[in-house]
Amino acid sequence: VKVIYNISVPAVCPVYAKVSYGLADFAELTNSLRVNSKFSLVNLNKISGFVDLSSQFGDIIGQTINGNVTIGSRRTNITLKDIQGNFDIDATYGMIQIYADAGLLDLNLDAEKSQVMLFNSDLQNFRYDLTTVSSPIQFPDELNFELKQPELNMQRVSYTPTSEYFPNITVKVTFGSLQIEKASKVKRP
Repeated sequence: VKVIYNISVPAVCPVYAKVSYGLADFAELTNSLRVNSKFSLVNLNKISGFVDLSSQFGDIIGQTINGNVTIGSRRTNITLKDIQGNFDIDATYGMIQIYADAGLLDLNLDAEKSQVMLFNSDLQNFRYDLTTVSSPIQFPDELNFELKQPELNMQRVSYTPTSEYFPNITVKVTFGSLQIEKASKVKRP
């Protein structure tokens, strides 16, 4: 049995969805979106405002997201492109790929047993506070990261740009991996 629901609401309407064993597409919402997902793929496209997303055993794919975003995931792969605003992500067991541009204000990411990849078009315009526990870290040589407080199985590195204002990227990875790379500029639709 296959069931497809297409629900249209005004863009400013707050939306709460609970999804199990399926696919959920959310597009062009501007107020608030709250999603509780299990065993489901969640697609987000052109979302702004407040987003609260909880996912277990499913994937999250988002593009053109702007606002205050909170994501809690377990055994979930996350791919976010062209993100702006404030992001708080707590992830366990998954692959996290984040493509950020100049509109990103804050990214706080706490990942456990996850592979984390950050792709930024202008690496030197962000402030980085990176911590890894029993995890390798890779970053480009063009940024002069400063190693802080080396401890057994723990690395802490930081980078502060020379500009007066800069977005913050704070990442902690435990028993996973962290990779930062320069990416080509993300094209807006």
